[in-house]
Amino acid sequence: MTERSKEKRITGSVVVRMLEILILSAAVSIGCLCFFYLNRFRVQEFLMYHTEILSNERDEFIQWMNSQSRNYKMYPTGKEADEADREMLDQEYLPFLFAHRDPYSSFWIYNDETGRYVTGYVADVLADKPWLLGSSFLEDQAERVETRLLFQDGTATLIVESYRVLRIFSWYMGGAVLFSLLLFLLPVIIYIYRRMKYLKKIRQQALEMAGGNLVCPITVTGNDEISSLAQELDYLRCTLKEQIEEERKSYQANRELIRAVSHDLRTPLTTLYGYLEILSRGMGKPEQYGKYLKRCLDKTEEIRNMSDRMFEYTLVFEGAEEVEKQELSLSVLWKEFEDGAKELENMGFTVEIRKKTRWVPEEMMFQGNPFLLKRLSDNLFSNIRRYGDKTAPVSVEVMESHGKTGIIIKNRSLKVREAAGSGVGLKSARRIADIHNWSLNWKEEDGVFSVVLLF
Repeated sequence: MTERSKEKRITGSVVVRMLEILILSAAVSIGCLCFFYLNRFRVQEFLMYHTEILSNERDEFIQWMNSQSRNYKMYPTGKEADEADREMLDQEYLPFLFAHRDPYSSFWIYNDETGRYVTGYVADVLADKPWLLGSSFLEDQAERVETRLLFQDGTATLIVESYRVLRIFSWYMGGAVLFSLLLFLLPVIIYIYRRMKYLKKIRQQALEMAGGNLVCPITVTGNDEISSLAQELDYLRCTLKEQIEEERKSYQANRELIRAVSHDLRTPLTTLYGYLEILSRGMGKPEQYGKYLKRCLDKTEEIRNMSDRMFEYTLVFEGAEEVEKQELSLSVLWKEFEDGAKELENMGFTVEIRKKTRWVPEEMMFQGNPFLLKRLSDNLFSNIRRYGDKTAPVSVEVMESHGKTGIIIKNRSLKVREAAGSGVGLKSARRIADIHNWSLNWKEEDGVFSVVLLF
C-alpha cells in the first residue's frame, strides 16, 4: 500500500467554513450587543449611586442657583402671570434660571408660603428620541434632590432631578457596538490569518520539494481546498519519490544485467572465436572440422538464446502496460508446466508431480496473457535444464501457503546460479508473475534450488 492510498480524501470548503464562522460570530456579537443594551439601565443605576463626579456637578448647579436667587424676586411683576406667558416672563425677570440651563437636569420651584408652582423646566434629554424607550424608567430612577431657595420676596422649594448619567450612555453604547464588532471580526481575522500562514508554509515546503527534498512530507491541516492542495502536493511528492526509487532500482538492475550478460556472452564468444580461428587457419585434423563446426553452431545457438532472453526481458519490463489479457483458467499454465516436465523427462531428468490439496485448475479463472504464461514456464524449466542435476529428482508440487494456492519446483543444482548466469530468465519470470498479480520467489539452500509461485 502506497503512502497516497493511506490518506483520507479531503472534501471541505473554505467558503463553507468561512460562512460557518461568520454566522457563529454574528450570532455571538448580536447576543453580546443585546446583553449590553438590555443591561444599560443597571449600569446607569450603578453610576448614579456609586459615582461622585455626577453628584458633584449636581451640587455645584444647586449652589449656583442658591447664590443667584437672592438677587431676584419670586414674582417680579407683582402678580402671577398667565400660564402661557409664565416661561417668557421667567426668562426675562429670572434669567439665572435659564442662562445656565442644563439639558440633563429638570427642576421645579414651589412657593413655600402658598405651595403653588412658580416655574421650572423638563430636561431636554428626556425629549430626545434615543431615550424615549426608557423615559418612564429614567423618571422613576432619576437623581432627585430638594432644597430651599431664598428670594427677595420669600422662600421656595427647589426640586432637582438630574439625568447627567445619560451623558455616558453614548460612550457606553459606542463601546458596546465596538466590542461586538470586534467580537464579530476577530474569529474571521484569526481564521484568515491561520490559513494564510498555513498557505505560506505549504509554499515553503513546495519550494523544498522542487529543490529535491522528497523526504519531508507536506503538512496537511484542516478540511478545505487549501488542505486538499497540500494533500495533492504530498501525493505528488510520494509519486515522484516512488518513481525516482523505481528508476534507481531499474538503473541498478540494468547495470547488473549488463554486467552479467557481458560475462555470459564472453564465454561462448571466446569458445566460438577459438574454433573459428582453428578452422580459418586450417589447424588441427581435418576429420575434426565437422565436430568444430557443430560446436560453433551450439555456441551460436547459445548466443541466440541469450539474445532472445534479452528481448523478452525488455518486452516484459518496458511493455507491461501494453500487455493484452483475456480470461483464462489456471489449466493453461498447468499444461505448460506439464509440457515442461515431459521435456525434462525426455532429457533424462526424473520428475515427481505431487498435489497436497484438492486443486482443480479449470475452476480458477483470471485475466492473463497465454504467450507470457508460456514464457514463464519456459524460463523456470530452462533453469533446470541448464543447472539441474539429472541424478536427483525434480519435484513439482501444488501446495497452499497463507491461504493462497501455489506451485513449488525443487531440484538439486550442479553449480551455483549466481555465478553461472545473469538471472535474466528468473527476473523475467518474476515480472510476468507481477503482471498477473502473482508472486514468484526463489532461493538456493544446501545445493537445492526452489522456486515458489503463489496465485
